[in-house]
Amino acid sequence: MFLAPGASAPRVVVVCAAEPGDGCTWVCASLGKTLASLTKGSVCLVDANLRSPFLYRHFGGEGLRGLTVVDRGTVRSSARQLGSSNLWLMSCAEPASDALAALTSDAHRERIAGLRAAFQYVLIDSGPVNACAEPVMLGQLADGVVLVVKSNSTKRESVWSAKESLEAAGVRFLGAVLNARAFPLPEALYRRL
Repeated sequence: MFLAPGASAPRVVVVCAAEPGDGCTWVCASLGKTLASLTKGSVCLVDANLRSPFLYRHFGGEGLRGLTVVDRGTVRSSARQLGSSNLWLMSCAEPASDALAALTSDAHRERIAGLRAAFQYVLIDSGPVNACAEPVMLGQLADGVVLVVKSNSTKRESVWSAKESLEAAGVRFLGAVLNARAFPLPEALYRRL
C-alpha cells in the first residue's frame, strides 16, 4: 500500500482498532519496522493514543515530548531516531487529560502538516474507533486509516460500526489487518499446502 507506484499511495496513515485490546499498537510498531526495512525514506511512528500511550514500550526508553506539545517547526527534533535506522518515534509523554481537545485545535493540524513535511512516511497509532473520537479526527487529517481486527475476538458488528463511522466522516478506509490469527494446523502442514 505504501510502496505502490503513483501519487495516490498513502504517506500518512492512522492505525486504529475497532475495540480496545485488538493490538493496534503492536501492529503499528510492526508496520513501521517493516516499512523502514523496505524503503530508504524516513518512517516516523507517532503515538497519538493519547488516553493510553504505549507505543514507546515496543522500542524501549521513556515517553518523550508527545504530539500534543510539539510545534510544527520542531517536529523532527521532537522525534527520536531509533538506532541508526530510518525509523523514528514520536512518543506520548503521558496520557492527555483532554485528548479530544488536544486534537481539535488548529495547532494539531499544523503538527500533522509538519510530520508530513519532515518524514516520507508517518504511521499514527490511535485509540479504538468505537471508544473515542480521536481516530476519526486523525483520519480526516491523514491519507487514510487501517483498521486492526483481533481474530476470534472482535465482533463483526463492531468492525462494521467502526468502518461506517470512519466513512461517514469522510475518512479514507485503506483496509484491515487481522491480528492474532491462530494457525491450528502444525507449521509443516502449511508448508505442504
